[in-house]
Parts: sequence; structure tokens; C-alpha cells
Amino acid sequence: ADQVLFSAADGVTETGAANFILFNGDELVTKPLDKSFLHGVTRDSILTLAAEQGLTVTERDLSIEDLINLASNPDAEAALSGTAAILAPVGTLIYQGREYPLGEGKAGPRVAAMRAALNDIQWGKAPDTHGWLSEV
Repeated sequence: ADQVLFSAADGVTETGAANFILFNGDELVTKPLDKSFLHGVTRDSILTLAAEQGLTVTERDLSIEDLINLASNPDAEAALSGTAAILAPVGTLIYQGREYPLGEGKAGPRVAAMRAALNDIQWGKAPDTHGWLSEV
């Protein structure tokens, strides 16, 4: 396993280095902000871009069972967002020694498109309509 997804009282929070984001069809699901995890700038940027692209952004608690059930949906994708990761795909969930692949076990189209959209803004290939960039 490359990352460990932490959970408190069976609710999924984050990994040691990134926030957890789930794509289920046209919905982006992530844990609501609270004091138990980092309020990531990259997470906020991804949520903003997702809403602009017409996705329903839902901030709600996710249980481990929710994730396991979602693994049976071939269109479900998961990713980790953070400064270093930007938006890194999650290919497989491992719970109690059993593997649950997501999609085809690699980056899906939704994660790839979101990462590209944020990278394009960061690299000046797309306009920064949010004032996220600072010239140095």
C-alpha cells in the first residue's frame, strides 16, 4: 500500500499526506471540513473546479462500507488531493487484507480531467479566473 486512509469511528478522513476525494458518476464526494483533518488548498481548488464543470459536490461522511460498496461501481474513481499529489488516483482499496479495485485499478477519466484542469491553471495554460496564482 502506498498510502493509509485513516478513519475515525468508521468515518474516512484522509491519508497522512492528502485529502480523500471520491468521484461517483457526476458527483464528487468528500468529508466535510472539521477539525480532524487538514483543510487543503488543493482540495478546495478541486471542489471549486468540479462545481464549475457541472459536478454535484457533496461533503458528507463516508464510511468504509460506503467505499467497499462503491468499488463495485465500474465508474467510481477515488483520488488523493494535496500539494505534492495534486490529484493522484487511487487504484485499489485494501481493507482487512482484501483488495477492492476501483474502476480498472488505475487513473480514470474523471480524475485525469480534474488533474489536467488544475495543472493547466497552475502552468498558465488556462486562465486563472479565481486569483489562485501569484507572480513571483
